Amino acid sequence: MIVATEKAQFVPGRDPEGILLADILDAVRTLQINRLPIEFHAEASVAPVMREVESAMRERLGARSLKDLIASEEGGGAQT
Repeated sequence: MIVATEKAQFVPGRDPEGILLADILDAVRTLQINRLPIEFHAEASVAPVMREVESAMRERLGARSLKDLIASEEGGGAQT
């Protein structure tokens, strides 16, 4: 999703419109070696709550892209 320039700066590796915020979330939650997902082992009573939280985050992010996030910051506020 990101690439380093010759000046050692990091920039998006493709059009920010094509980088979904949900994809960024998945990327930071994945180990880079063999791309294994990071798993959290929770008590059985907590698991349903964690699934609800995950579902709510994905619903809230929807199809929002990195471009949307940048635009909302440039506009002076977060998108609701």
